[in-house]
Amino acid sequence: SNPDYDTRISVFEGTCEVLSCIDANDDYCSLQSRMDWYAQLGTEYLIMVHGYSASTGTFRLTMDCISPPSANWLGGDVSFGDPFAPNDWFGPDNWDVGDVPGSLTDVTIPGGVSDFPTIDGMARCNSIFVESGGSLLDNGLLTAPAGITAERDYLGNFWHLISSSVTGETASTFVGLYLQAHDEPSNSYSDVTGLTTVLEPGQGFALWDPIDGTASYNGSMTFSATRALTRSAMGFNNGWNLVGNPFPSSIDWESTGLTKTNIDASTYCFDGAGSGNWAIWNGIVGTNGATQYIASGQGFFVAVNDAQTTGTLGLNNGARIHHNTVFFKEEPSDIVKVKVSGNGYSDEIIIYFRDDASTGFDGKMDAHSLPSLIDNAPYIYSMGNDNLAINVLPEVVPVPVNVKVGTGMGTFTVETVSNGGFDELFLEDDVTGIITDLNENPYIFDYIQDIDSRFVLHFGPLGIDDNTTGLSTIYSFEKDVYVVVPKGTKGIVAVYDVMGKIIVREAIDGPKTVVRLEKSGYYVVKVQGNENITTDQVFIK
Repeated sequence: SNPDYDTRISVFEGTCEVLSCIDANDDYCSLQSRMDWYAQLGTEYLIMVHGYSASTGTFRLTMDCISPPSANWLGGDVSFGDPFAPNDWFGPDNWDVGDVPGSLTDVTIPGGVSDFPTIDGMARCNSIFVESGGSLLDNGLLTAPAGITAERDYLGNFWHLISSSVTGETASTFVGLYLQAHDEPSNSYSDVTGLTTVLEPGQGFALWDPIDGTASYNGSMTFSATRALTRSAMGFNNGWNLVGNPFPSSIDWESTGLTKTNIDASTYCFDGAGSGNWAIWNGIVGTNGATQYIASGQGFFVAVNDAQTTGTLGLNNGARIHHNTVFFKEEPSDIVKVKVSGNGYSDEIIIYFRDDASTGFDGKMDAHSLPSLIDNAPYIYSMGNDNLAINVLPEVVPVPVNVKVGTGMGTFTVETVSNGGFDELFLEDDVTGIITDLNENPYIFDYIQDIDSRFVLHFGPLGIDDNTTGLSTIYSFEKDVYVVVPKGTKGIVAVYDVMGKIIVREAIDGPKTVVRLEKSGYYVVKVQGNENITTDQVFIK
């Protein structure tokens, strides 16, 4: 360039009618004007050489296409005395190139490192690639013109609940796979057929792929998301809303970065490739490995309160957390957790007792039991007004428990994961009559279909008495069974036919409980109250 001529280079993209200046450089009368920019494949650019004086001369314009520099995050690889933290984006030793990424750098954040980057200052790069298992916290201070790609690996031949980790991705990223949206009023799924359907931040989907794969989300960073939730009717089958983690990092369900309006406390994540059942967290404890931390790209269900018709879930940056910094709290010592396993899958229930609990469903404590999405996976639940995976009760009473196996069969094992401090924890099988102390041995049984209530869990010492003890009196007259118990007795009356099939199960209602039976024949009546069991046989005319 001519030093007497103030040269300027400007680069534009677009059409002649609507040009957009990408960048420019002024040489301020030096010998060279130079600029770099990231060129997109298939895009035409207009390069203008101009200046600010009338001088003339000969100028040479050269262009080079160079591969953008790359930088891989190391994390935690800092030396003694290094002023930068192991998760600091601006720490040179945290990068494999020994320097902080520049505006043209393509950045990769791998999974499996000890620390992940947090951006607390003005940062620039060309693009960000967050591998499956990686994590990034950007507090709105990163400029990345080419956007972000976040990935999540998954196992094939299972249903997965997923959610986009970026803003702007569409269903085209899952072309050829089964992607489904959930409808709350019908509590059903429908195929997403439009490839341009936007995967809204915070929206959950169900995904099926017959082989192992990787969900790859391309777009821009998400800094907040709000989901409007509904409940179209009262009852167990309504109020379920499929939502998701919208960030390229985990979220803390108990953090102040979430706004929960008119929704129950629990989250429901499907663990198809693991236990084959739902990982449920109620704010205190979790089944099947559930915690308060929800992974990047994870979809999950929440339920709108039964008394409400709408709800809201809001997520902002304050909800995010690097999963490697998670501090896992110990479960309370008085939690009873029981597991059923078989056919390669397992499920858990949790029961504990609190003075402020109720016998009915309480969305602040209890969590519903959801059937497995895998036909031969067993799922276990405690019984009452609702089938519950997490059941919090106001006092210690026997709790009915059942196991279902969809369309499958098999031999299954019930065992204790934690006994809640009870020296004895008895599982009673109403079909076989076998009573097992789960603190001593697991219980193995063959599954029988069409039994709606099979087990009772007893907490503490168990007394087994017949009707000669005077604790309960059982007799029949015409079509009615009468059960008379001491005042203040709490428990359950169960009536079985001679084949062992349960006909009636109901709570003891005062000193005298009357059960109506329309069909003639012999029946076995079992009264469970105050840790005592009374049985007798009656005849109904």
